[in-house]
Amino acid sequence: MFVTVRNNGPVPVRLRGAETNIGVDVRLVSFKTRGPFYGASLVDPIPVAAHEQFAFEPGVAALEIWNLREDLREGTVLPIVLVFSDAGTLPAKVEIDGRTAVRYSDPPLPPAQRPASH
Repeated sequence: MFVTVRNNGPVPVRLRGAETNIGVDVRLVSFKTRGPFYGASLVDPIPVAAHEQFAFEPGVAALEIWNLREDLREGTVLPIVLVFSDAGTLPAKVEIDGRTAVRYSDPPLPPAQRPASH
């Protein structure tokens, strides 16, 4: 998910993830190109300074939902809970944008990790 987190408070906060009922887990990731595929790497909690904002966007960071329980559709409003290391939780709603409402397939395993065929 690409969202913008605004900290209207007087002290910095650190976003460490999110929760949603539509998936098993939500992780903070950055995406890097690995050959013809994109790979996600976990990132540390993201600081958001007092009275500042952090934009999750392509090439920077994202909230990645793991093991979706249903397909995402453009226009769906997804309830999430943002989880902060030092400031508790914050309920939010994210509208699914058709350009990003996709379920990426896993890249193929390297030959050494593929199961033997019979």
